[in-house]
Amino acid sequence: MLQVLSGTGAVANRAVSLMVNRVPKSSRFAGLVRALVLVAGAVVSTACADSLTAPVLLDDAVAQRVLPSVQDARLRLSTAIENAGVRERVLYDLAQLEDALVARDAQRARYHVRLAGGILLDYHVSLGQLEIDGADVGAIALSLHHTATAVGGGFDISAFR
Repeated sequence: MLQVLSGTGAVANRAVSLMVNRVPKSSRFAGLVRALVLVAGAVVSTACADSLTAPVLLDDAVAQRVLPSVQDARLRLSTAIENAGVRERVLYDLAQLEDALVARDAQRARYHVRLAGGILLDYHVSLGQLEIDGADVGAIALSLHHTATAVGGGFDISAFR
């Protein structure tokens, strides 16, 4: 072998390049397995990230139980919010929440419960004791809490103090 490598010309260069570029079949197989594991891991983690912990469809009894409180909050209570921007956004989210309850769409209902609750919490915290419409905001928060417990949404009523 040393005689072939020590020679001059094209034969020696070809022998050296074959030895340098040669990759064993086992390492090619290991690389393929690593790539497949990476792709499978990405698919599984994406699928798990998109999975829901709560049901996608609401039960009719659950939707009918919380629908009157959402309608009351939208039609009567939210119109008393003095800040026009907050009022419009809360009205929109409560209308979307009502539509989601009628359609039994639990995921959309949870989303709008969290969104409307976050807006009301920010409004409540930013105004503090100056809030004239605090009773109405608190009543909407109670309605959202009632709805969140029914649909499995994450709304924390303890922040409203």
